[in-house]
Amino acid sequence: MLTIPEIAAAKAYVLRRRATLKDYLDLYFILKDKYLTLQKLIKICQQKYKEFDTRLFLEKLIYFKDVESVAIQFLKKKKKVTKNKLQNYFEKEI
Repeated sequence: MLTIPEIAAAKAYVLRRRATLKDYLDLYFILKDKYLTLQKLIKICQQKYKEFDTRLFLEKLIYFKDVESVAIQFLKKKKKVTKNKLQNYFEKEI
């Protein structure tokens, strides 16, 4: 079973290939709930994936034009997050 930092690293790594709302949401909750900092996530990605491009990752993290909107069922109504809220959060983190 993967740890939360390993899951976050995998999500960060796949953003360069595909941009799904689910991956952004997973990263949002992992970072927002302080399971991991953005700096620590980048460090893990650089160690785990030799071809990891930090600049590209950070650009993808705040670029939402190619993120497909899909219906996501949130378990708690208070946890519902919009694309705008995600983008604002990531912009502040960077």
